[in-house]
Amino acid sequence: MNTQTIQKTMLACAFCFGAFTCRAAFTEGFVRPAAWYLDYTEAEMSSKAGASLAAGALFGEIKQHELSLEVARASWSWDHLSGLAPGFMLGRSSSGHLTPVLVNYRYYFGAADSRFIFFVGGSAGVTKVSGNVQVVLSGPPSYGSSLDKTQATWSGTVGITAKLTT
Repeated sequence: MNTQTIQKTMLACAFCFGAFTCRAAFTEGFVRPAAWYLDYTEAEMSSKAGASLAAGALFGEIKQHELSLEVARASWSWDHLSGLAPGFMLGRSSSGHLTPVLVNYRYYFGAADSRFIFFVGGSAGVTKVSGNVQVVLSGPPSYGSSLDKTQATWSGTVGITAKLTT
């Protein structure tokens, strides 16, 4: 499936979900921002922050269903330079970005007014991946490569929501 077909399919799904949730009984809209910190275990990688924004609706008799559209962004980079022999250096530098656009469904277990609520769900969408790698051998870059690709993405989720105020 090509990128344009995937993007058009996702847009059509978002409009259908939006229309459905607006017409469903007991609907409540929301916007959910999120921020997170990525901590990589490789010594040369720098950790970066990421952010996402979801908008959607809760519906059902006790608002146990959620449909939302979410956009996120994560970035990373690393630099490494090492001496192979006197006057002979080898280095590499890399950076990259992930930008997923997802349609999410969650089912919440428990009463909507509970302090903690368990949920399960799934997501489907597209993710744009881009990045660059440069290899330096004692001077100007001797090799470079880049990636710019959009592909289908899906996932499952399990979690607990907690209300900060009652």
